[in-house]
Amino acid sequence: MYRALLRCANILTKYFKNSTLGSSWLNEAIKSKNIEGGGLKTYVETRWTTVYEYVHSVWRLKDALQHVLENHEHEISNQAIKTILKKQGFFDDVHVISDIFKPIKEAILMLERTCDHVLL
Repeated sequence: MYRALLRCANILTKYFKNSTLGSSWLNEAIKSKNIEGGGLKTYVETRWTTVYEYVHSVWRLKDALQHVLENHEHEISNQAIKTILKKQGFFDDVHVISDIFKPIKEAILMLERTCDHVLL
């Protein structure tokens, strides 16, 4: 289940990072809704800690993403983007996955700090 969710989040991220209009709409929505933390984060397969940042950015930008859909749906030519943003329960699932990956990220970072300290 989470792999399909990551694929959907990846489609959203690629669209909003590569589309000049999409990026502009999202940035405007982020500013108008006073959402902190920046835009959508990119997932790096070799860094487990980025899974949390990646998924959490989609959850954090839920209102901005829905705002873009509500105000620019007819201008979005990518049907997959519209389908993902309209999918029942998508953002709830993203939130659950984000909550699952947060302690994993924290544990990895703690282990990395411990290993770095031992090696010094």
